Amino acid sequence: MSDQSVYNDSSATGDARLYLMEIAAMKKFASFVAALIVLAIASPGWAQTGVPSAMGPATFDGIYAGSLTSSSGRGFSSGVGSNRSKCWTSAPAKMTIRGGYMVMEYPNWKRRTLHYRGIVDPSGAVNLRHTNNDGSIAILTGQISNGQVSGTMRRGPCLWDLTLAKQ
Repeated sequence: MSDQSVYNDSSATGDARLYLMEIAAMKKFASFVAALIVLAIASPGWAQTGVPSAMGPATFDGIYAGSLTSSSGRGFSSGVGSNRSKCWTSAPAKMTIRGGYMVMEYPNWKRRTLHYRGIVDPSGAVNLRHTNNDGSIAILTGQISNGQVSGTMRRGPCLWDLTLAKQ
């Protein structure tokens, strides 16, 4: 019985007809899912990053190292007591990129290693974020060009410039 005949089957009435229609819809959905799986296998770059591209973000894979330098011009941010965060002047940073996904790490003013996670798209645009202990979000945006990552990181009232070179 074809999917079309399910809708026109005069012998099926009420719940039986509805049941047959549901089966036909599930068959169509299963075919759609199978097509997506074939597409994902045939295009591994798309499967990892969601971006269909022959070159893809994999061209940026590697380890980048350099520094974060304060561009906010302050040694300390405003705040009271233990909630006061430090806007340090510079820190070393390292970024690892694999298949369009990236992780950057650097030591904060308490010498704890912070991790920013995000993606790089085929054009080299970088977008990372970190969730702070208080639930706020720190953002890093930038661009990869000629083996170098340049960008800006904002964490609370502090702003830093990022410069990393591929190792």
